Amino acid sequence: MFQPDVYCENRLTFFRDNIEKHATIPDLRDVFLCHAWDDRKDAAKELNDLFKGNGVSVWFSEKDV
Repeated sequence: MFQPDVYCENRLTFFRDNIEKHATIPDLRDVFLCHAWDDRKDAAKELNDLFKGNGVSVWFSEKDV
């Protein structure tokens, strides 16, 4: 008998195992810069540049997505 929950869990395990097996060292950053959409070109970008200029690694959506 088909058991959707078992089938889905088996498929997810297959994908999870393969991703973990092929994953590299995680891309760790010092800061996750969360900002409003309207701020992305001005205030958030300026803050990102200030952080980076001071040696802080930043995840910033404008650069990392």
